[in-house]
Parts: sequence; C-alpha cells; structure tokens
Amino acid sequence: MSTEAASAAQTPAPPLRPGYRPPGELSYRDNLVYYPTKVTVMDYDGQSLTEKELTDLDECVELARRPTTTWVNVTGLKDLKVIQRLGEIFDIHPLALEDVLNTRHAPKLDDFGNSLFIIMRKLKSGEAGEITTEQVSIVLGERFIVTFHETENDPFEGVRHRIRQGRFRIRNSGPDYLVYALLDAIMDAYFPVLDRYGLRIEDLEDQVMKEPTQDTAARIQDLKREVVHLRQLSWAIRELVTHLVRLDDALVSKETLVYLRDVQDHTLRVQDMLDSYRELCEGLYQSYVSNLTLRTNDVVRVLTIISTIFLPLNFVASLFGMNFTYIPTSSWFWGFPVSLAGMTLIGFSMIWFFRRKHWM
Repeated sequence: MSTEAASAAQTPAPPLRPGYRPPGELSYRDNLVYYPTKVTVMDYDGQSLTEKELTDLDECVELARRPTTTWVNVTGLKDLKVIQRLGEIFDIHPLALEDVLNTRHAPKLDDFGNSLFIIMRKLKSGEAGEITTEQVSIVLGERFIVTFHETENDPFEGVRHRIRQGRFRIRNSGPDYLVYALLDAIMDAYFPVLDRYGLRIEDLEDQVMKEPTQDTAARIQDLKREVVHLRQLSWAIRELVTHLVRLDDALVSKETLVYLRDVQDHTLRVQDMLDSYRELCEGLYQSYVSNLTLRTNDVVRVLTIISTIFLPLNFVASLFGMNFTYIPTSSWFWGFPVSLAGMTLIGFSMIWFFRRKHWM
C-alpha cells in the first residue's frame, strides 16, 4: 500500500455537516459500569423501512443524508470510539456526548441549535423487587434521532413494532413524532412500577393493623424514601416535558406539540400518584406509631390491673406474716382457710368491679 493510500485509510470519514467541532477525547466516569455497545438503525418513511444492526458506522453517513427518518439506537456505552464516531457523523455537541457517558444525570433538555438533547430516566424492577432507574439519552436532529441506553435493556420494542406494522402516523411523521413516541413509552412504563408501590402499601397496611413487627417501621421508612426520590424525579421529568412543549423550535412541529401535551398529562398523573403514595406512607407510619402505642397501653393496663388485684392480697398476707409474739386469730383452727377465702373474695370482687367499669 502506498504512503498516500495508507494516509487516506487512517483519515476518518468527513463529518456530515460543515463546521463540526471534534469533541476531543471522551473519558469514562469513575465508579460506573458500562455494558457492551450495540448499534441498530431503523430508516423509514411512508413506503419503505430498513432495519438492521450496524457493524460499519459509516453507513449512517448516507442514511442521515436521505430525506427519510433515521433512528440510530445505541445500547451499552462501553465502546468510546463508536460513541465518538456517531458524534462526528451526526454533529452531536461535545457536551451532549459527555452527558451521555455520565449516566447519573437528572432528566433535562438542552438546545444546541442544530439539535435537541434530552435525558430521561426509565424505571425498572430488579430480581429482588427493588426499583432502580436508568438513563436514556435522546438526540433529535432535523431528519434523525440517536438514542443511547445505559444498559442493554431497551423499553422501545413497542415503538419498533408500530414502525414495522406501518402505522400511518409514525411512518409518515418526522423524527420529532418519534421522540414523542419514545417519551410516551418511557412514561407508560412508570405506571406498572407505581402499581407495585400501591400493592406494597396495601401489604404494609395489613401488617400495621394486624401484626406489626420491629421491621415494619423500617419498611415504611424505606418505602417513603423511595417514593420521595421518585417524586423528585417526576418533578424533573415534568419540567423537561413542559419546557419541550413550550419550546419554539423548528425541530418540533406544532402537530407534534399536541402529542407532547399528552406526555405532559402522563407526568402529572405520575406526580399525583406519587403525592398520594407519600401521604399514604406518612399515614402508615402514624398508624404504626398509634397502634404500637395502643398495644403498649394494653400491656400496661393488664399489668396495672394484675398489680392492683394483688395489692390487697399482699397486704393481708404481709399483715399475718408479721413477726409478733401474739397475732389475733393466729391460733384459730379455721384462720388459714378463712384468710384464703377472704383473699379470693377480694380478688374476684375487684375483677367484677374492673369489668363493670370496662377497664378489662
């Protein structure tokens, strides 16, 4: 191979748009786990559909120049070269690429002029029932979107199914409508997870009312902490969607804004559910404390009644047990049986009195 050919082979493919600024060297964040990278693409319009897994990213250059809608989906962020090459092809801002790799961001929306950058967080339930969140990054361009997933878990299979079926609205709309469909899919996944919180609250209610244990308070506090965290997350998502709805940008058509308002309604529903769950958790804890107090009072009341019943009996027994030379009736043959009968009568009389007063 000649020197000129070798130099040409090492030169990266030209950027898609003029004036692109290289992002420089990307770097990983500390204490984060990155999964293997896989890139798939769906390129479609009303009449055609191309779907495949990409092994050569330079294919995206030609796809992105077509008048069709191009959706590049990246699962796993382990391969920095792939992410940086996609940034070159689609002119993704360097700050957006850095935020893609930092998977601890709260939901937000950034406008970089030629593209919109959206960070969302999806909910997932672990094997042990714990609820965690994962970051999904979306880059919206004029004729394309690029999505980045923190892990290999992908919540957008339903959207792909609609595209494969040739649904008129999604196949004949632009990438802004596809962004709406993805945001709607993420928000729809919140409701089954939140329903599990409702079931957990019902189980705790039964436990609080029937047989509360020492772990009940800890479980209530853990649940309340998770609900408060999700409520803060829902606030951030609500602000993101509200900003997107109010955004005056050519990348988002007026027709799509109507659908984005539906996602906004979903965020309000999620927030209302979390508000009600937080109030229920607070009420659960108050019920637990009240129930614990009542049970303690019952124990103290029983012990008090027992002590009160034995108080006169102890008095009689201690009276005849005094160390004096002469005690009246101490030499009487029937003295001991009469004393036992008297103490028994006193005990039953006090029990009858307590029951009549409804103290036991």
